[in-house]
Amino acid sequence: MEEPGAIYNPLFVYGPPGTGKSHLLDGAAAVLREKLRAPVLHYTADSWSAELVKQFEEDTWESFRRRVRSAGALILDNVQVLGERPRSLDELFHTINAFLDDQRQIVFTADRSPAELVGFPERLIGRFGAGLVAGIDPPDVETRAAILRAKARGMAIEVPDA
Repeated sequence: MEEPGAIYNPLFVYGPPGTGKSHLLDGAAAVLREKLRAPVLHYTADSWSAELVKQFEEDTWESFRRRVRSAGALILDNVQVLGERPRSLDELFHTINAFLDDQRQIVFTADRSPAELVGFPERLIGRFGAGLVAGIDPPDVETRAAILRAKARGMAIEVPDA
């Protein structure tokens, strides 16, 4: 993320549960906060949607919209859960446009590729795919075993090779 917002924007990372997408987002958020020295908003899709509903109910929608759209970067985890939530999807579409217009970084994760998302309008799927779309596969058995051994060593636990 040498030039956040200028290249690979949006970044859309997808893969099955347990492949480290959320951990990757935590790292991306830390790097973006350091580079941008501006607010980096980091939501799960559920928390994004719940916040939208709350703001709508409390009639503080515009202040929420201004706060989100003035951030240096937006990170949204598990975006697939927004399918069939039209108000959340519409607000996300317009937010993405605002970020792209100002070359501010957006990062998404999902459990499937943009083309496989259910309940998303084509215009939003097109936005997701406009930057870098990267799939993450689960590690092979040898890699998982090496990770387990390294973690066990760090915790002073012996794990037999079998």
